[in-house]
Amino acid sequence: MPRSRVWWPIVVVSAACACRPLEICDDFLDNDGDDAVDCRDDECRRAEECALVGEGEGEGEGEGEGEGEGEGEGEGEGEGEGEGEPVELDCSNLRDDDYDLTFDCWSETDCRDQGRCVPGATPLGGPCTSQLDCQASNGDPFCFVEGLGSYLGGACSEFCVVAADCLGAGVCVPYADPTDQFGVATVGLCLKACTEDADCRAGSQVCEPVPTAGGAFACVPAPVCGNDYFEWWREACEDGNQAGGDGCSSTCTLESCDAGSLPALILGTNVGDTSTSGLDDFVTTCEDWSYAMMSDVVGTFTPSVPGKLFARAEAEYVQPTLFVRDTCDELLSELACSPLGQLAVDVTDTVYVAVSTAPGAPLELDLAFRAAVCGDDIKSGDERCDGADTGGARCADTRPGTIGPLTCVGCAALDDTSCVVPTVNEGTDNGLPPDAVDDLSNPYVGLLDSDDDRDCVVVAATAGDQLSAFVTDIGDGACANDVLYPLVMLVDTDGNLLLDWRYGCYQTAAAAAPTSGNYFVCVENPNGYSTGQRYHLLVERRSPRCNNGVVEGTEQCDVLDRPLTHCQQLDTATSGVLGSACSEACTVDTSACVPVVPTETEPTNDTPAGAEQFLAGFIGRIDRAADQDCVRVTAAAVGQRLVAITSDLGDGACAARLADSVLDVFRAPFTSPLATDFDGGDGYCSRVSVTVSTPGDFVVCVTGTDPDDLFAYRLDVVLQNPGCGGGFVDGAEQCDDGNTVEGDGCDASCAAESCAAPQPAATGQQAGDTAGAGALLAGGCTGDGAREDVWRYTPDQSGTVLVTARPVDADYDIGLYVRDLCADEAGELACADTFGNGHVESALVPVIGGTPIFIVVDGYYNSDMGPYTLSVTPQ
Repeated sequence: MPRSRVWWPIVVVSAACACRPLEICDDFLDNDGDDAVDCRDDECRRAEECALVGEGEGEGEGEGEGEGEGEGEGEGEGEGEGEGEPVELDCSNLRDDDYDLTFDCWSETDCRDQGRCVPGATPLGGPCTSQLDCQASNGDPFCFVEGLGSYLGGACSEFCVVAADCLGAGVCVPYADPTDQFGVATVGLCLKACTEDADCRAGSQVCEPVPTAGGAFACVPAPVCGNDYFEWWREACEDGNQAGGDGCSSTCTLESCDAGSLPALILGTNVGDTSTSGLDDFVTTCEDWSYAMMSDVVGTFTPSVPGKLFARAEAEYVQPTLFVRDTCDELLSELACSPLGQLAVDVTDTVYVAVSTAPGAPLELDLAFRAAVCGDDIKSGDERCDGADTGGARCADTRPGTIGPLTCVGCAALDDTSCVVPTVNEGTDNGLPPDAVDDLSNPYVGLLDSDDDRDCVVVAATAGDQLSAFVTDIGDGACANDVLYPLVMLVDTDGNLLLDWRYGCYQTAAAAAPTSGNYFVCVENPNGYSTGQRYHLLVERRSPRCNNGVVEGTEQCDVLDRPLTHCQQLDTATSGVLGSACSEACTVDTSACVPVVPTETEPTNDTPAGAEQFLAGFIGRIDRAADQDCVRVTAAAVGQRLVAITSDLGDGACAARLADSVLDVFRAPFTSPLATDFDGGDGYCSRVSVTVSTPGDFVVCVTGTDPDDLFAYRLDVVLQNPGCGGGFVDGAEQCDDGNTVEGDGCDASCAAESCAAPQPAATGQQAGDTAGAGALLAGGCTGDGAREDVWRYTPDQSGTVLVTARPVDADYDIGLYVRDLCADEAGELACADTFGNGHVESALVPVIGGTPIFIVVDGYYNSDMGPYTLSVTPQ
């Protein structure tokens, strides 16, 4: 069902599906139904038809006449056209039309100075139909007309930076223009403050806390179920109707929550599928659902004791959104939300964990839990703090106007007795590391007293320590007012290498100390933007902490953060896959690791001249920088094909790029290879073939792609005789898939079956391999001559299906096209070859129930072939 418009708490986001109509910018019609016509619609703001023209100069014969003011030179008549500064088109749409970082009645030049923002008599929160109805403290009134929110009869407001800017009792709600590329909330809008519903306009407003205003209570629109506006403060969902049985009930509660039958999630891997869940009514604080529905799966998790829950959601082809709530149907109970599908959250009792994707897809949800332990420097569970981890609390939270260090008392309370009123305490001559710098103090307050000022402090660190630094203002609003915008830098021990840097307040520069020594944190005033501003610099140095969810120092893993997956990453003399669990000591499970027993003869095989005779099942190791292993094989007949393949030892190291080989084939005198291959085999392993023109000895050598590559491998070398079933195309063969089996795309005489015998495709995933297939077809967006597989799919019902082809190896460019008739190029329904090597290609195709379509998996270049997976998903 369609999503609703949302007020959060000021911005209104119109919902539409991905196939919504678009605005035509010059036909005087509202094509997309958003109440904005032509150039007043955001979609047209950068269109040529909506280019703004002001004062300019024209050239012509005689008097020039142009749009704006034009000047002509010469004799006769001519036309001149000038281009001037853009202006604020609309003073009441909450948009920065001219991209000058101001908008509407906050824009003095274009709106206030032009007389389009004259304040009226209606007080804050009162009814209005335009900004001219409303009172304002600085000539900057605003009216929430019904089209910009669900305020019945409108509601008066004005622009603000702090609550004191609002006439009467007002709450200043931060707002950032969505079209502003910087996304900086430098201005807000006033809402009427309240303590109870009776303080608000009866029948159309209610009193609720506003999260983006620090939880201050303000008058917001009274919710009306079924009005197509999601009023999160007293609704759990909004689907534009008052019908039940569709996920959102007649009273706008989530029916999935009402049922009380949500599954209990387990620690480890939970499997789900949003495409079959039937849920799409959950709304989150971080979910981008403006243009598509997000299908959901949700379950409960109950901890045995208070602690921290770690969650990670992964789905094929799509990026999941992951969120956790205290209460199933209350948006304001959301504890954490991540559009990247991974988060950690403190839990004390049952929580609701949900995953959303668009479109629907199979997914895995991994959960891990660590009990709260006071004294481990990790705030978790019901702890108020733990050591230096204050959970983001600051002095100003309890003692406004102060800064400084907070002390954690027994993980249950914060001691703010060391908080002080900010005064500048930076030293002089502190801008040139490594010598002239300040010792770090907490708090450290600096002054950017010149246009090129740089203030630096020294921080002693041990190798592996995590260093981080960011800047805030001293409580004077300089960050919110966008007048404090410094550069924060982390510099290494000699003062020359920049480890990390960030611009702006609250932007954290972070790095791990590679060696022990003195590091430097510098605050700089580039371009004099922040001259005269004081700042508060916060620097943290901490040792690696196990069970905080981040691998640091010598840790092998940390909860769900597990960069090591294969045994050889710990020890190149072993093979196998590490266990998926991470211990509470931050170590991995090595029980499946086995030693590698090479059959190669080192070091005599390091050169082609010293190559050892090849033995079947050859196991080797690239065990030192620039190692090379060579073997010798003897070809007996002209026309044979020598094929050499490297592979891993069954642990997937080739696909994981841990075994990254290069194969060279030589003949005496070994001056240059006859053939070379990098990634022609499985994943990043190699496959090379050479046709024998003269019988005799050949030498095959294995190296790493980079000089420091270390890995174990298996080498297979075979001599294939020509003829059908040999695995390579020769003579009059159209294909050769290594067998003489019918019905697999290449028949018993090595003729391509292609359209004559397409493979049957089913809903879901199937595997294929274009190596050795025919090369008779080509799509409108693919190359000509690459090998292809043809599949036939018959949908159960009419609609659309998402067809996706994913190469198993990352070394070739896969293509995909769909036809209603296999051999008819004119019947192509879709073609996808947008990306390069190793990338997934997808096409959304309309289908008719019972009518087959033909799906062709192809390549771009002749060499683009190999194994793949094909997925067909009805939408």
